[in-house]
Amino acid sequence: MTPESSEIAELRAELAQTQARFEEISSSKSWRYTAPLRAAVKRLRDRGSPPATQAPPTAPPDPASSPPTPAPTDEAPQFAPLVDRMAVMKPSGLGASLSSLTPEERTERLNSMPRAELLEIAKGLNWIHEIDLGDGFVTPGIWGPQPGMEQALNAIDFTGKRVLDIGCWDGGYSFAAERLGASLVYATDLITERGFMEQPTFEVARALLGSSALYRSDMSVYDLDQLEVRDFDVVIFAGVYYHLKHPIIALEAIRRVMKLGGTLLIEGAVDDTPGCFATFYHYEDCLGDPSNWWVPTVACVQQWVACSDFRIDHEFERWGYPYNPRHTMLATAVTPEETQLDKARHTPGTTAAP
Repeated sequence: MTPESSEIAELRAELAQTQARFEEISSSKSWRYTAPLRAAVKRLRDRGSPPATQAPPTAPPDPASSPPTPAPTDEAPQFAPLVDRMAVMKPSGLGASLSSLTPEERTERLNSMPRAELLEIAKGLNWIHEIDLGDGFVTPGIWGPQPGMEQALNAIDFTGKRVLDIGCWDGGYSFAAERLGASLVYATDLITERGFMEQPTFEVARALLGSSALYRSDMSVYDLDQLEVRDFDVVIFAGVYYHLKHPIIALEAIRRVMKLGGTLLIEGAVDDTPGCFATFYHYEDCLGDPSNWWVPTVACVQQWVACSDFRIDHEFERWGYPYNPRHTMLATAVTPEETQLDKARHTPGTTAAP
């Protein structure tokens, strides 16, 4: 066995051990996925295939004395990056005729369609969220269950609130806020920065649900001051910050359109190792997705939020795929003075006002 083969065998053993641990954690209903499994998967992927220039052995190995060489297949297909499962498919059936229309034209066309026809369109689209559209049809969202988000949404009192959902995709959280009593829901996205951009999932879901949510598909988080609303009670900022080069600028833009005491729900990918830092991706892609720029530790994202005039109130149990742990928190919009007091409380040797 060559040194490289020996290392691959060790990595396989490490992967098997950590995967067994993952199964144990998963079966106990805990979503705390740990770094060792992700590290083993990454190392196995990085070293799982010998270089193309590797010289062949001088003599065939003796089958009686050498272990069989593993076939060069995908080592852990269930851990394929999410981006692999988000391969863009063109909308089929009636949905294809809507992709070339403007948002206004699509809305008018969809609102005039019979419900049965809308359901047929929905069944030919790619969905991110699982949304119950009625008549026994739940959209097959590829993100699957999101326990942290479900807990956070249920912890917010949406009754009569003005809600902004940033990076809404097909509106799963927007429609949930509306269903939970929000008086106004504004959903924004920047579809030119994502796959599925030609698929009118939000508009189709809105028509089927009879929703009154407002939708902007051309709105960057950096440009929220262009909205006519400046006093949102709740902002949902889920699955976005790691796609941004300037996440703190984005958080500051969010704070400017929130009322004092408003609630921020922030969720995203984290590095669950100790310390306060963020890994930046430019020369390599994170999880195979070139739109991923930053992956902060939990402590780092906490400080991003805190320095942007928010007070963190509640953090939910970490969840996510083994290679993609996710963290969810609720924070309250505060004044700059309160932010400075909070900083003083966390600075050694500084006495903060009571």
